Amino acid sequence: MDKFQIIDALIDRCNKFNEELSEISIWNLNYENPNPEIIDVGSANWRIFVNEVNCLDSKIGAYEGIDELKLYISRLFTVDQNAIDDILVKLNEIKIRCQIGCVRIEDNTTCSNLERLLREMNDLESHFVSNPLFKIPTIYTDDKFIEWRSALKFELEQNYKKHASGILEKLEQFNGWHDKILFQNIKADLQVICKYVVRKESKICMKKVFVVHGHDNAAIDMVTITLLKLGLEAIILHEMPDDGKTIIEKIEKYSDVDYAVVLYTPCDVGRGVEETVEKKRARQNVVFEHGYLIAKLGRENVGALVKESVETPGDISGIVYIPMDESGGWKFDLVKNMQSAGLNVDANDLLPKRHST
Repeated sequence: MDKFQIIDALIDRCNKFNEELSEISIWNLNYENPNPEIIDVGSANWRIFVNEVNCLDSKIGAYEGIDELKLYISRLFTVDQNAIDDILVKLNEIKIRCQIGCVRIEDNTTCSNLERLLREMNDLESHFVSNPLFKIPTIYTDDKFIEWRSALKFELEQNYKKHASGILEKLEQFNGWHDKILFQNIKADLQVICKYVVRKESKICMKKVFVVHGHDNAAIDMVTITLLKLGLEAIILHEMPDDGKTIIEKIEKYSDVDYAVVLYTPCDVGRGVEETVEKKRARQNVVFEHGYLIAKLGRENVGALVKESVETPGDISGIVYIPMDESGGWKFDLVKNMQSAGLNVDANDLLPKRHST
């Protein structure tokens, strides 16, 4: 068996575990049984699965995704639906990462349409999980489902066919939102493709984030590194070529982005005419560009970070300012805002990578 066959076998075993959990769930629902829906970590099937995962790295060589998966599995005390779903996501990620370098998308299309379809799937999942009737296996289709499936199939066939043959096969079997196992599998595959899909020049498809800043280089570096960890490209205006353009022309050119982060750092001081105490303020260009980007991108697509006790504009209502605390909690607040704006980012990418010894 080659590495892809081994990974497919592991994915198939995960699907069988999901079927087992679904049967337990239905049994508990019908008989009002309070027992937890888990897989016994001491069972023969689970031990075989763990051994197969441990052997996988000998087939594909050093790759930190395998180490992360092995470490995660070794720490599981109970194996439930969420644990199996997490393992499926990682296995699909490993599979597609193995393909990168030998399989590339033929054109320069971005993943915006695919991400939109994934967001629609996430919205439907909220309804799906909250409704206990969907635990009962009944065929359920509607116009929205048919439209969504057709749009996803078209998008995959047009732009991601070499990466998405497995998803296309699953879509043919996918009859409705009630089918939780296929639902989770398709979602996991889409998440991996959105995160790791490559362009013609074999670069990871990165979303662009415009960074507005003053003179605090340390804050700029922290934000830039955070964005890179999230798989985003930071657009720093003074690093962009001038091409004979004025500042405002450069802002217009390079602000065609997916999101913007505005840094309010204590670079200036000022006070009102009738005030006696000077207050720390951001540079005037920061305030101007903040308003410009809200008008251009929409308020929900602009995040504002505030360092120390910097004065913020009083006439921009409804803006949420995130304090840049020393503990780094601001990074996770920023991720939440980005996710709310539709960006496919994962806070786990900000955590230190651990490797098994």
